[in-house]
Amino acid sequence: MLTAFIDAHPGSNRLDQALLLIGLCHQQTGENLLAVEEFNRLIRDFPQSALREQAEFERAHSYFRESLGAALDPENTELAIELARSYVQRYPQGSRQGQALAIIDASLEKLATKAYWNAETYLRMGRDRAATIYLEKALSLKEDFRHKGEALARLARARTRLGETEKAQQAWEQLLGYATVERSRTDRRLAELRREAEEALRCLDVSRSERVNP
Repeated sequence: MLTAFIDAHPGSNRLDQALLLIGLCHQQTGENLLAVEEFNRLIRDFPQSALREQAEFERAHSYFRESLGAALDPENTELAIELARSYVQRYPQGSRQGQALAIIDASLEKLATKAYWNAETYLRMGRDRAATIYLEKALSLKEDFRHKGEALARLARARTRLGETEKAQQAWEQLLGYATVERSRTDRRLAELRREAEEALRCLDVSRSERVNP
């Protein structure tokens, strides 16, 4: 019915509203990429529309809804981040700021998790150098991603095996900064990682002292 309205009334002042509604219909039926086409059409053909802000948000939202799990192709996740960030910057007082920020946060979590899982694969293969690249990527993507403690510990261990003592020390120190005493009280695994980091740093101090005073 909306498409028929657009075809029958090409000069209507409600075309932008019709396009937005068609996009939302596609979105609700899971046709997210078709929804993006309608939102893009609204933004392109009606740049001064009062509905442009919502169209820009819904475009990002559609890509987020279309994005796959962390282990799969991240293209739509990356597009969701790009467009949600664009919305946040363009509309600092926008009514959907909170939702856009939530999309960015959840999407970055997916990408960080994907990088972490890639690192795990390389660690199982004994390829520490490649693993460190993906661990650092995961840690740089999202400050507080869910596997941060494990990622820092795995990075420190890999750096140690590679003989990169100073970088290993930095990773252990970062882990201590993350696995605080307060957090460790409520997270058993973090408490274990904190003890491992403390012991590793003690060993590094002893080793350094022995080199200085043989």
